[in-house]
Amino acid sequence: MAWTDGSTKSTGDVITAAIWNGYLGAAGSIDKTAPAVVTTAGDIVYATGDNAIARLAIGGTAGHVLKVSAGGIPEWGASGGAWNLEAANVTEYSTNSTSNATLATISGLSIAATKPVVVGTSWNSNGVGVAGVRSGGVLQLNAGDWNSTLTAIGNPDYSGVDEAWQLEYIPPRKADYSDGGYAIMGGNYSGSTTFTGTTGRPKDGGGTEWDTETLTSLSIGGRVSNGNITVKVSGIYIWSIAVA
Repeated sequence: MAWTDGSTKSTGDVITAAIWNGYLGAAGSIDKTAPAVVTTAGDIVYATGDNAIARLAIGGTAGHVLKVSAGGIPEWGASGGAWNLEAANVTEYSTNSTSNATLATISGLSIAATKPVVVGTSWNSNGVGVAGVRSGGVLQLNAGDWNSTLTAIGNPDYSGVDEAWQLEYIPPRKADYSDGGYAIMGGNYSGSTTFTGTTGRPKDGGGTEWDTETLTSLSIGGRVSNGNITVKVSGIYIWSIAVA
């Protein structure tokens, strides 16, 4: 039954069954109002035309936002550019190796190849600024049955710095990236500018192409320039960036 617009009645007017049913009967106008259309907690309603509404169920994924579909109606979807915390590990790991050593492997990830990734780490040298201290960064990316060891680990020099932070950016993994790399930046808590860094690229065996599978784990590596020095990493955080 179509929507019935309201009408003003006067004393003595007869309310027929047809009039009653048009407003208050089953499938009458009252069944086309928001309270009648919604069925579940979180439902919202939107107009589909003149005097017509439809129900939109709550989105099933946490963090999704209300967007406009290609057809011009509301829909739920991921927010373009939104950061999602994929992993947080506050365990402290250390090494006094002068060559690249794996300190921690963060597994249980499921990050689509289309999403950029940012890895944040905190480093220190036993709380004492020591000349020659070096840290590291992302050493290996793992996707499916594919392991990618970076040809150049981040090589920031934190000499004389007690504690420092570091961010690394991993772009979307695409098969046509022959030299896909990662950028690295960092700083220290005292505010000075002793940080330097390098970039690296992944290699699949003897090749140089990114894998396009879901990223399932990555390893953090580190090293020092003097074996008498111990460098520590803690506060490993991994974010993915949603792409609209």
